[in-house]
Amino acid sequence: MASRRFRNWSLRLQTPVRQTTAGTVKLWVPPRQSRGAPAYASSWRRKIIGGRGSFAIPYLHVREAARVTVAVMMQDGLGHGEVIMASPNGAMTNRLLFEKATLHYFGSPSTSIDLPRPLCKAGMYARNHLMRALGHRPFERPWMSQYIDRQLRVDATRSQALIRWAPRGRLTILRRLPFMIENFKTDPLEWYRRNHPAMRIIHPSAHLRVHRLLEKHELRICDAVSTYMASREGRRVFLNYRRFGSEEREWNQRVALRHLMDSVRTRDKST
Repeated sequence: MASRRFRNWSLRLQTPVRQTTAGTVKLWVPPRQSRGAPAYASSWRRKIIGGRGSFAIPYLHVREAARVTVAVMMQDGLGHGEVIMASPNGAMTNRLLFEKATLHYFGSPSTSIDLPRPLCKAGMYARNHLMRALGHRPFERPWMSQYIDRQLRVDATRSQALIRWAPRGRLTILRRLPFMIENFKTDPLEWYRRNHPAMRIIHPSAHLRVHRLLEKHELRICDAVSTYMASREGRRVFLNYRRFGSEEREWNQRVALRHLMDSVRTRDKST
C-alpha cells in the first residue's frame, strides 16, 4: 500500500569534498604519501602511489550535495524507484591529484614513486596485521588493493537532465585544490583539528604541538610574566618597564607572546 501512495527514489552521492577555512576532508594530507606538509616532509611514504596512479573516482563538493538534494526534492516527474547519480561526469585519477597538489604546495610537481600492485598488496597485508597487533589499524585495508589502478568513472548525463542540475565548474576538485592548500598553510592547527577525526592519520609536528600548548596556557603565561615583572628581581632587570602603566605592560606582554606563538607556528625566526 505504501509503495502505491508514496513514490521513492534513491540519490547516490559521490565522494564528498568539504572545503572549509581549514582545508578539506578525504582528499589530500600535505605532504604524506601521495599528498604533500612540513610535518611529513621526511615521511617515507609521502611520494608513493599505488600501481600506475590510475585509480580514479569522481569528487563532488559538499555544497553541490546539498544543492542536488534540493533539486531532486523539487522534481515531481521522477519515476517510482528512480536512481539519481549525483556526480560530475568522468573521474579524477590519483596521479593527477598528486601532481596538482604538489604543484600548488611546493611550486612544482613532485616525482612520485610508483609501487607495483603486487608489492602494494603484500605491503598492505603486512602493515595491516602488524598495526592491528599493535592496536592501531591503518586506514589502508587489504581489500582496498583490488581497486588499485581501477577507474570508477561515472556518466551522470541522464540523471543531470532528469533533475535539471549540473555541478558548477568553480566547485570542481581541481579548482578548489589551491584554496584547500592555502588554508592548510595559513592555519595548520585548525586544519588538523577539523580533519583529524575524519582521517585518523594526522600527527602534528613538534612546533605545532608547542604552539597548541602556548595557546592553551596563554593566560597562565601572561600572569606568570606579570608576577615576575612585579617582583624585586623583575623590577631590577626591567628598570624601564616601571614607567609604563599596568594596562600597557599587560598589553605589551600579550603582544610579545602572540609574536612568539606566530613564530613557533610558522617556524619563522624573524617574526
